[in-house]
Amino acid sequence: MNCTSVEARLSSYLDGELSGSVSLAVRNHLSQCEACSVELESLRQTKAILHSARVPEPTTSPEELLRKVRIAEREVPRRWAVALIAASAVCAGLVALNVSMHRTVAPASSNEVLSASAADAPYTYSGDTLAGGLPIVRAAYSGD
Repeated sequence: MNCTSVEARLSSYLDGELSGSVSLAVRNHLSQCEACSVELESLRQTKAILHSARVPEPTTSPEELLRKVRIAEREVPRRWAVALIAASAVCAGLVALNVSMHRTVAPASSNEVLSASAADAPYTYSGDTLAGGLPIVRAAYSGD
């Protein structure tokens, strides 16, 4: 046997799970190979530590644990509902803010626009009108 095949069987060797001939082959290899013997001792110590470790007793009964899981399952949809309502409220508020910020006020009459001079406001009237007779007013950039 070579080191790779022995290392793959060391745990089974320690647990006495190998057949007689395989166990004998591993034992013969271990008697001649220092590296595999060191690996076996390390594995033996690890298993000893794991076996000596205390397993804590459960703090709740299985019935109590199941009850807590069922309560948590019911609360998850509620949490999502609250988050969805809050997100919807925020979105509605942002839409309302956006609409109010971009609301344009049409002039009372086309005479107001026509009477405004270039010095009074940076608007120009092209002579075009929308349906209903409202003038189309374009903003002009004066470069100031």
